[in-house]
Amino acid sequence: MYLPTELHDEILQHLGKADLPAYRLICRDFASHGARPLFQRIRFKTSLPEFKRLARISTRPHLGSCVKLLVWDTNYCGYEAESLCEGLKTRELDWLLKGTSASQACTSQTDEQTLDDGKQPSIGSLGLFLFQAIFSGLPNLCKLYVLAADFPAQEYPQWRTGHSSEVEASNQDWYATREGYEKLSSSRSKRIVKSDGSYEVQIALLAARLAGCSMLELRGGYLNWRPFLQAYIWPPMEPFAHLTSLRLVLSLPSAQLAHRVLPGEISHTPSRGAMISLRNALHSATGLHALELQLDPQIWWQATDFQRPGLVLQDIVASTQQFPFLKELTLHR
Repeated sequence: MYLPTELHDEILQHLGKADLPAYRLICRDFASHGARPLFQRIRFKTSLPEFKRLARISTRPHLGSCVKLLVWDTNYCGYEAESLCEGLKTRELDWLLKGTSASQACTSQTDEQTLDDGKQPSIGSLGLFLFQAIFSGLPNLCKLYVLAADFPAQEYPQWRTGHSSEVEASNQDWYATREGYEKLSSSRSKRIVKSDGSYEVQIALLAARLAGCSMLELRGGYLNWRPFLQAYIWPPMEPFAHLTSLRLVLSLPSAQLAHRVLPGEISHTPSRGAMISLRNALHSATGLHALELQLDPQIWWQATDFQRPGLVLQDIVASTQQFPFLKELTLHR
């Protein structure tokens, strides 16, 4: 992509006179102008090589400054983000951040003994450190799209083993390990991770804030409600406070999960609990210019005691004066 001057000179010595104009036109022009549109949108998955690729881009100012949109795709990943990020060894963290400004701080901010003895660090400790270091090299990053599993979330409590149609799906939870895909002996299908997007949203938003990125837009595809329900995972600062655009496709989990995570009577009406949680989350996003929500009514209204059918704006927005700058509102029912 970017070629140092000495490498350009070396190539020029081996080209014929007829090829020199074409090389200068294509290669030089692309190196100076083609990187910007190519690196404006970066898509990555949950794996160490993908994190390394993102970190490598952030260490090159002429590339990192081009990045404006990050797409974190969790579909068909062999790794679960929280177990991967929070279980990093010091040498792995040093390898990922080699060349960044945080590379020298890896050994001082992480404890090898703590990571090796199986103790779980506090939420976001290593993952937040990793992505804050990466995002510090992406000064113009302003949009985040977390694409969670594109299937009904009520089919699994949190993560569940997924198979192709050739193999019957398992009913047991399966938390991905660092080894990634596990091939099944009976077929070519592979076990995959079904993420609800809660950890990805949490880490990416907080890391962007701490790195000084002006995160203005958050999009979530097929997110579960847990990012909004479990308020204790958020540090004191409000993650949605500076967003100007919020576009979410939300799904609702099973009543079994609701009984485990919801307090009291709300656990018997999971959709009502999710609605209250979403309303509380939106309460801090007063600077929104665009709001788009897509909710499956057959899921969200299951087991509720509402006497009226359908979903109205008042169920989500506490007051019409909540978003004084709102110009675009889309509600899919």
